Amino acid sequence: METLRRDVVDSTNDEAFRLSAEKAPPFVVVASRQFAGRGRGDHSWYSDDPGNLYWTILWQPRQVAQDFRHCSTKVAILLSQALRERHQVPVALKYPNDLMIQGRKLGGILTETRVVSEKVHLAACGVGLNVNGDLERYPDDIRSHCCRLRDWLPEPIEARDLEGLLEEIFSKHFL
Repeated sequence: METLRRDVVDSTNDEAFRLSAEKAPPFVVVASRQFAGRGRGDHSWYSDDPGNLYWTILWQPRQVAQDFRHCSTKVAILLSQALRERHQVPVALKYPNDLMIQGRKLGGILTETRVVSEKVHLAACGVGLNVNGDLERYPDDIRSHCCRLRDWLPEPIEARDLEGLLEEIFSKHFL
């Protein structure tokens, strides 16, 4: 699957939808930084640290909109299971779409769709994951509520190493 890398974007989900005008899905967008990363509702996602993962896959699902509403939760479950099994990291799901370790936020998933005639025409699933970020650079109001993956691993892991895991999850369960 093609991966398109960007230094800075507003949001990887928005960039993926823009690129869909010229590229056929599926494809992945990865950015080093986002200046308008977001979560559910009006929540923002701090994403100004190139040590973390800001990743979106855009694809054409075959479900009707009603059957697609729990996509973010399913991705959160699958990713938390994979991190527990492969890396022995005690990741838990905070319903509906947050990845947590001991009450601190590790990451989140945001799925957005474009619906035509009650069928999901395009879907973008964005994953923000704190991997190696410098927590001292985080804004004060979120620093005490988040964590990073590297603190739970015996050896460092690059954000790029997690991209293959996400592609594997999507290839097996969504594409």
